[in-house]
Amino acid sequence: ERFHDLGAVDVDPILRLTGGVSRLEGESGITVLGLPPASLPDLRGWRDDFAAELRARLAALIERPETLGGTALPGRLEALVGRIEGGRTVRVAAQLETPRGRFVRIDLVRRGDLVRGAVPLEARGGRLVALELEPVSRLQERGADAGKAVSGTLRLEFPALPQVLEDWIGVGGATLSGPRTGGRTIGYTLTYAESARLRPRQLSDEQPVPVLATPGLARAADARGLLPLQVGGERIPARVVGRVSRFPGLGGAGVVGDVNALTAALNAERPGAARVNEVWVGLRREADAAEVDASLAAAPFDTLAVASRRALEAESRRDPIAHGTLLTLLVAALVALALALAGVLLTVLRDVRDEEGEFFDLESQGIGPVALRRVVRLRAFSVAVAGLFAGLVTGVALGALVTDLVTLTARAGEAEPPLQVDLDPVVVATAVGLYVVLAVAVVYAATAGSFTEPAGPRRAEDLE
Repeated sequence: ERFHDLGAVDVDPILRLTGGVSRLEGESGITVLGLPPASLPDLRGWRDDFAAELRARLAALIERPETLGGTALPGRLEALVGRIEGGRTVRVAAQLETPRGRFVRIDLVRRGDLVRGAVPLEARGGRLVALELEPVSRLQERGADAGKAVSGTLRLEFPALPQVLEDWIGVGGATLSGPRTGGRTIGYTLTYAESARLRPRQLSDEQPVPVLATPGLARAADARGLLPLQVGGERIPARVVGRVSRFPGLGGAGVVGDVNALTAALNAERPGAARVNEVWVGLRREADAAEVDASLAAAPFDTLAVASRRALEAESRRDPIAHGTLLTLLVAALVALALALAGVLLTVLRDVRDEEGEFFDLESQGIGPVALRRVVRLRAFSVAVAGLFAGLVTGVALGALVTDLVTLTARAGEAEPPLQVDLDPVVVATAVGLYVVLAVAVVYAATAGSFTEPAGPRRAEDLE
């Protein structure tokens, strides 16, 4: 919410984690990126060659309104108290989500047939999102008892929160049975290395999280598009619904999904495993750039690591190598323009000098100097136009070749995404217009004094 105080900006909460795919060798550091699907159509840094689908279509494919399930805690609830029967060999802990989205764990201490745990002040008004069952003692067993499982059943209910366990499931060795309301019977099989948990049923338990995947990961999915993601030691089911060759914010292999769906699925497996850890801020007006930069440099944002796309672009423009490259290209363009105009001029002079016999025949037929000059000019213009089209085709071909061959940026790093030919229509039109104007001026200047002398006597002397 504080980021909205920056002014006229668009704020997108982002989840960025590193994970892997169990069946894909050599891809242990893939990026799992979560973002609001509504932000995708206006996402900065997107190029049309990143995906075959339109961005609006990709956003619709990954959108899934899902939140982490849980039971709301009253704001005045100071302690979580439950009744328990059986289960003397286990202890119970509760995972709470605070109103600010943080997770805290409290142990429920057993006294007789009651378990009780104080609710921290920051968690009051939050939610109960999971219960954990652990062996009373986690001491390392030795000999024949090493790794021995603890099994049994217990009955648990929370009178102040009767809806707890109502639509919950057991995972990691725990099962739930009995009526959905009131207390429920819990079966458990525990080890000293892993605890069992009870949690609300999630949409991801039945439907995998839809994601966009880079080509290598998309190929790793099975025939149904299922991709077994491993994130932070937890496995979440994902379904590949679209392919992207690249995506803003991804530097290599990765998947992109709805930030709410990914966060809910991961926190359901292990509370606190996923929290929004990045924010993308987009300016609505470029005029506010300086003000927003100043606000981000001041408290409370001064402790954040800020990466600005606009600052990176400005730095690249100031780079000496970039300046030298642009200057070299400008000089080469001016030299090419001068050579083209010189070629047009030489074409005109050659026509006037070498085609005198042909022009004499035309003059003998009564064609005047104005018409002769027009013939020379038309020839020159046809050559200039042919050269113009040849130059445009060559320029496009060389541009495509250069973008394929040039792989290093001015910082000696590989360009990501790869360079792409970007022709500015205004610049191209301006260059073509300048060439046409100068070519016309050169041709008219070179032919202005042609065919002004009487043709008869001079031509007769030449023939003798």
